[in-house]
Amino acid sequence: MEDSNRKIRKDFIFIGLGLQVFALIFAYLCLTLIPYIGWLPALYLSPFIFIAGIIFVFFSKIKLVYKFVLGFWIILIPIGFIGERYYQKQFIQNEIYLIPKNYHGEVSVNFGESDGIVPNTENNAVVLKINSNGTLKTTYVAKRLRYDLEQETENYREYYLVDETGNRTKLQFKRGLPQPISETNEVLVVPFGYYFSSDGKTVDKIEFFVGTAAELSETLKKK
Repeated sequence: MEDSNRKIRKDFIFIGLGLQVFALIFAYLCLTLIPYIGWLPALYLSPFIFIAGIIFVFFSKIKLVYKFVLGFWIILIPIGFIGERYYQKQFIQNEIYLIPKNYHGEVSVNFGESDGIVPNTENNAVVLKINSNGTLKTTYVAKRLRYDLEQETENYREYYLVDETGNRTKLQFKRGLPQPISETNEVLVVPFGYYFSSDGKTVDKIEFFVGTAAELSETLKKK
């Protein structure tokens, strides 16, 4: 009888791990296959199945240290996510874009060009001066970050209109066409696209629009 119980408890490790894996697959299938309400079973059933798996692991006949590792391995995922995010944030570079005051239209910036312009720095920020035709080729290499950090990099970018004497007017960054379209002459910066290198490690080019909301609307109609 004792041997039988020992064998059963030995099997608990496989049952526990199986339940954990099943919980993750179940949550994934609910979220991908059940529209709109798939999050309900994923949120309210999967955690309990996973916890049941942890309980089985802790009742198994393995060393305590292995119980903690196999029972709580899932916390390594958010820890790894946070660690990688922190690591990649070290590569975010402050950037200042200087745009000719009278230029309105599409802007294209090519990075990592051997025959490009070497940018200056200003208070630890790379200063990128856009030409009068809205283009720039620079030797500056922009590292590619994770998608969520790519969005966050806009917090480290500043855009200015610059007149002949060097006076700067800071521009507001917007994602997409403002609605309703403003009748004011406020000049905005709106991203158009990011293009990455073939190895996915750097940014080859970025494109954005500089102008009023009405000008942006007309430009988008022509695309």
